[in-house]
Formats: sequence, structure tokens, C-alpha cells
Amino acid sequence: MTDNANKQSNAQWPPFEDLEAYFFPEWLKSSVLDFTGKYSDKLIGIYIGLYATAYYDDNNNIACKGNAWINFSGTKPTEDELDFVPGMRRIERRAEDMWDYLPIDADEEGNLNGEFSYGISQSGIYYCYDESEMCGEATYTAEAKFEDNAWKYEERITIPSDISETALAALDVESILNQINPGDYGFKEWPHHDLVTIQYNEEEEVLDIIVKGGGLFVNYERKVA
Repeated sequence: MTDNANKQSNAQWPPFEDLEAYFFPEWLKSSVLDFTGKYSDKLIGIYIGLYATAYYDDNNNIACKGNAWINFSGTKPTEDELDFVPGMRRIERRAEDMWDYLPIDADEEGNLNGEFSYGISQSGIYYCYDESEMCGEATYTAEAKFEDNAWKYEERITIPSDISETALAALDVESILNQINPGDYGFKEWPHHDLVTIQYNEEEEVLDIIVKGGGLFVNYERKVA
């Protein structure tokens, strides 16, 4: 076990019971609290994986699946011990439900078009679905951190930019959003421009659409069932 693992397992866990975030549903919150309550000194992280499989049943169908794993420092609790942690079986059973809370999609063969990660640690919660390497599209991220005795939560999408120089120079949020079709990135609509922050990376020619406190992911509609 590394020194970093020791330090992390002995640190104080943030008050997840106070976090209200779209990508952190109540059943997952209850599961996390079960673990931090019983194994706060050993728990390093809780991680969720999402994937999809294709099958044929009169029609081509996609099954959205999920799994979860828990990292501990030192001696891991036995399976019998974990059976007495309600959150263990709940998170295993409901991991696939996270498809309903995150912007992620699969093609007609059940393949994800990006790299997926979702982790809960003493630093907070971090989510990323990166399509940029595989198909040159978007990167979806969300992060919740407990800083200065308060939770700070934001959702963002990073996309290639072909916005007019005039709008970029002024960072005119309303004008920029009007030039981007939300449907191209799986969204029904953009949040109201007053809720959005825009950041432009001139070197990489990408645009960040950021919504602090959430309100972006709720508008996502995936193509698979």
C-alpha cells in the first residue's frame, strides 16, 4: 500500500449527504453514505462503469449495462462482510441506472464512442465521457468538490469551435449558443444563456460550455433505449 493510499484512506470524507447534483441520484448517495459510514478509514473510492451490448429480439436492440467496484486500502472487507452493507448490493444492482443521469450514448452495435469514467473519492465526484479521440466530437464532464465548507458543482461540454470571431471576441454567450445546434451533441436545448459560462481555448480551438450548479445534463437525450 502506498503512502498516498494511507493518507487518502485516513482523510475525512466530505458530507455527501448535503450534495444535490443531477449526476448523483439519491440511491447512489445512500450507497456512498453506507460505505463512508462503515469504512471511512479504509475506503479509497467508488467507481462505476457503463457499457452496452447488442442483441436481436425481432429487432436490433441495445441493452444498457453497468457495473461498480470499490477500492479499499489495506485488507479489503470480505464478501460476507460486504453483504451487511446495504449500499454494496444496491450499487451493484443499480449501476446501469446511471445511463439515465449522464450524457453517454452507444451506436447500433452497442459500442461506446468515447472513454468513460465516473469516480467518487475524498476529493469529490468526477465524471468524464470523452469522444474527442475516437470521433473528434465532444467531451462531457461534471465535477463536484467540497471547498470552503460548501459544495461546488458544474457540468460542461467541450466542443470544436467554428463560432464567428465577433462572437468569440466579445464572448457573447447568447450569440455563441445560437450558433451551436444542441441536437448535434444530444441535447434537447441549451440552458438559458444567463446560466451559461463560455470559455474559449484559442490554442486548441475548442469551446467550453459550462453550467455551474447543473442544468446541462438534464437536457440530454441518448439515441439508444
